[in-house]
Amino acid sequence: CPVVTTEGIEKKILSGRMELANVNNILMCSDGAWKMMYNHNMLKPDIKNILLSGNFNDFKEYIRNAENMDDCSFAFADVRRAA
Repeated sequence: CPVVTTEGIEKKILSGRMELANVNNILMCSDGAWKMMYNHNMLKPDIKNILLSGNFNDFKEYIRNAENMDDCSFAFADVRRAA
């Protein structure tokens, strides 16, 4: 059950069906975590390497050790394991 704290988010969310044939993982994150991953709309190289490796524990440690006062929640879904 996802929890969302953004006011008015119910008007922004679209639901539907996704084709996951070529998808390995799905990352859902708060805007705080999203902001930590990007610098001027470019994915940070260290985050890119972590995501490409699929090492979710490294991502967790990166978020945990970063200095950020914002909400930095996230969830991973490993599609390959779910199939």
